[in-house]
Amino acid sequence: MLLDTTSNRISAFFSKLSSMLILLCAIITLQNLVENPSAEKILPATVHYAKYKPARFYHAFHNKRQNYAQIKFDLDADFSNLWTWNTKHIVVYLVASYPTEKHDVNNIVVWDRILSTSEESHLQLENTLSNLHAHPFNEYSNDFSNLKANYTMHWTVSPKLGFLTWGSGTPSLAVPFTKV
Repeated sequence: MLLDTTSNRISAFFSKLSSMLILLCAIITLQNLVENPSAEKILPATVHYAKYKPARFYHAFHNKRQNYAQIKFDLDADFSNLWTWNTKHIVVYLVASYPTEKHDVNNIVVWDRILSTSEESHLQLENTLSNLHAHPFNEYSNDFSNLKANYTMHWTVSPKLGFLTWGSGTPSLAVPFTKV
């Protein structure tokens, strides 16, 4: 058996190539861990109101009336610092945090958007309403009275290669829920 056959040479070539690709992937992943960009120009969301009203969603598991909240907010955020050559997309989302009797902290996403290009990374939103069908906001106790929520902008950076990274901005002042 010859050691210099074509199949042995091809096998050795692809063995070296796969080893170098694994090393390259490891270097890129380590670089993303070391180079952790942060979004600096994230102002807290200005929430105009948080209103709730009884409603019935027919696609829900049970067909009873529940209180659903809708949020109206302004947002000025620049996520351009988070874009690198390895960024695939950035998911940004507004989270409402509020305490109840059963739980110290309840977090719910009230709005989200996927930023696919760096040109989309500066968000200036005015009088934006949370989407009740995409993110229905209801309290399991079915009582929003005497509750106040803080609103914080969060983001998750999805790289082309490597680990997900995420962060959050400063929370807004507490906004009480009012009945419509």
